[in-house]
Order: sequence, then C-alpha cells, then structure tokens
Amino acid sequence: MQFIGAIVTIGFIAVIVKLSYIIFIKGNDYKKSAYAQQTKSQIISSNRGTIFDSNGKVLAVSVSVDTVSINPNKVKYENGKKVEPEVLATKFAEIFGLEYEDALAKASSESSVVVIARKVESDKVNLLKEWMNENNVTSGINIDEDFKRYYPNGSLASTLIGFCGTDNTGLTGLEAKWNDTLVGTSGVLTATLDVNGEAISDEDEEYVAPENGSNIYLTIDSYIQGIAEKYLKDAVEENNAGYGGVILMDPQDGGILAMANYPDYDLNDPQNPVYTGLSEEWDNLTDKEKSEAKYKLWANKNVSYLYEPGSTFKTVVASIGLEEGVVETDTADVEEDEESEE
Repeated sequence: MQFIGAIVTIGFIAVIVKLSYIIFIKGNDYKKSAYAQQTKSQIISSNRGTIFDSNGKVLAVSVSVDTVSINPNKVKYENGKKVEPEVLATKFAEIFGLEYEDALAKASSESSVVVIARKVESDKVNLLKEWMNENNVTSGINIDEDFKRYYPNGSLASTLIGFCGTDNTGLTGLEAKWNDTLVGTSGVLTATLDVNGEAISDEDEEYVAPENGSNIYLTIDSYIQGIAEKYLKDAVEENNAGYGGVILMDPQDGGILAMANYPDYDLNDPQNPVYTGLSEEWDNLTDKEKSEAKYKLWANKNVSYLYEPGSTFKTVVASIGLEEGVVETDTADVEEDEESEE
C-alpha cells in the first residue's frame, strides 16, 4: 500500500508540475494560439474617393467587385463529402479564364486560404454561385466584397490622373500624389469560429466600419482636355515627334484647365503595350526594356521632364523690363536694329 501510495503521489506531483508549466510558463502562448484558431478577422475594404473635373464630371471612381478565395481542405458538398480539386480547377478555369494547371495547383494547395481571382465582376460571381447551388457546395468557397478602380473616359488625362494597383493603392499621377486623401480606412469584422472553422454569430463579434476616402475636384475641364489631346496627337504624328505635351492655364487664377501628353494609354488597362507605339515589336523586347517603356509612357512629361524654355522665357524678359522701367504695360513692340545699338 505504501508503494502504491508513493506511485500515486509521484504521479500527482508530476501532473501538478505539468499543469503549472502549461498555465504559468506556456499559458500566454497557448492563449494566443487558441485565439488565432477560434477567431477570424476579415478586412472590409473602404471605398476609394472619386476624382471629378471642374464641372463635376467623374474621371475616376471605385465600383463594387468581389475577391474569390477558397479553404482547399474545407470545400465540401452539403453531405460533408469533399469536392475534388479537379472539379474545382475545371470550374474555376471556365468561369475566371484561368489556366487549368494553375487552377488545379490552387485547388490542391495545403494552405489554409488561397485566392482564386481578384476584382471579379458580378456576372462571373453569379455563375459561381449558380454552380454552387446546383451542386450543393456549401462550404470552403469565400466571396468577399472588394472595390475596383474604373476610369469612364479611358485614356483621357491618363498621365495626369494615373492609376491604382490591385490593392487600390495609387501608383502614378494624382492617384499616387493624393493617395492618403483618396484611400480611406479599411474596416474589420472579427468573429468566433466553430470546430469546422465556420463563423459563429455571438456577442463577442466585433465590427469596425470602414471609412470611405474623400473625393477631390480638379481644375481640369474634361471638354478642354479632350480638345487639347486631339490636337496634340495630330501635331505629334504630323511632325513625327517622339512625344508631345501641352498645358492650358486660366490666366485669371492660374488654374490648370488641361494637361495633356502624347502618347497616352488606357487607364483601365495600363499594362497593355498597344499604346506605347511598340506593339509590333513588344514580344521581342527584354523585360527591362518593357519596364522602361511602360514607365516612360506613364510619366507626366509636363512636370517630370526637362525642356528648353523657348517662348515661355519671354514672360521673364517682360517682367524685367517692367521692373526696370524700360517698358510699360502698354508699350508697343520694341525692336532695335544693329545700327541703333551701335
């Protein structure tokens, strides 16, 4: 009995030591691990602000789209049977225009979450939902609301406005310059998960609403901008020039009415080489040459390139003349020939 009592006592002490180790030494680590497994934080995108011209015409706006992702090991039918990766790959390739092998790699991934397609239009999302309903696929496929930047006027003022990346962050032009004003603040939804990883609605659920970005209004007049771009394009092509730029200013207040560059590009498809003038030889360029050509195309040369002042320097000469009292504001053209100068 003493021997058995000793064994029980040693076992009891061992349990106490182990529990103490778990609670006091590893407790915080286990709490963090448990919280990570039992909760899910979903980022809610904010709506990027709209860019208007001086007349209130929309130049850049965010439209609602969706991001489709999957939890590869949790894509199941209503009866609990797992959907085969080959079935998913076939459907994803059909709906989203993916390569089958790429889609199969995503559907077979061991990762907990895999993004299938970003910035998906509603018609494709509806096709996916119809397929899920018809085949009773009830879990593992996530459709999250997102926003996509859209430019209703295509290439109008492209080098001035600039464009955004896939994360809706401005990369060039005014989109980049005023990004902090336009972007807003993302929201978050934190929910508790059950044993299957599904969200549970309870009192611990936390929701922080996103704050949409602010709108900005330009001094640019779309009508004047369009005319400037038309005649600039004609001038560049007629003179076989490499590029051209023009700025139109309101003389009353200095507001910029138009700022154009040519060649330009489609803001909705900035990676398309057709606007670079290199479309025929594009495939023969190296990656470095392609990158350089794109950055040159995207640049607003009116403010980022050097140029010979030419006639624009005449205003400096006129200002000096007025300051020194050599001429007055109503003095007619003054020219001195070589003889008078001698």
